[in-house]
Amino acid sequence: SSSSHKLKRVYITSNVLTTFDCEAIIEMAESHAFSNGGWQTDRHQMYKTTDIDVRYVPLLLELCNAKLRDCILPVLSHIFELPMNLILIDDLFVVKYQCKDGNEGLKEGEVSQTSLAPHRDDSVLSFVILLKSTDSFEGGGTEFVDFRPPFVAAPNQGEMVSFCGLQRHAGKKITTGKRFILA
Repeated sequence: SSSSHKLKRVYITSNVLTTFDCEAIIEMAESHAFSNGGWQTDRHQMYKTTDIDVRYVPLLLELCNAKLRDCILPVLSHIFELPMNLILIDDLFVVKYQCKDGNEGLKEGEVSQTSLAPHRDDSVLSFVILLKSTDSFEGGGTEFVDFRPPFVAAPNQGEMVSFCGLQRHAGKKITTGKRFILA
């Protein structure tokens, strides 16, 4: 069927979140990290991300649930030809990639990740939404390592990259600044 071919592709959808939504999500995640001992780094067994699980931040969860309902799930439903009620969110988190030059605000000895090694997600469908403007970092993007040649999806702020989570992908290294994503 055509829907199985859809799982072999990568989709980029513009304007899934507004600049205001993106900035609000970053602000809530940073505020939560500041008040709760920093960003988490041990939630994912194999491929550790510097992240905040939205389930533990009530206002962030409320905002993300509204955006899932109104913006994100309708796009996934359309692209992958699935009824919205069959798409369940297993893990939703804000990831922070940060270079040494952007380390103000980090505690002594704390270093944020700048990339993520090639991996497969635990989900059939995955998405990444860039939350920070592309002029706040260099490098970055979601690299699909098994494409020939490898393909890097480098969206603009508020754009969503949708794909089958079983495709091997990586967080391409940032070389300056900070990059935030909702995944």
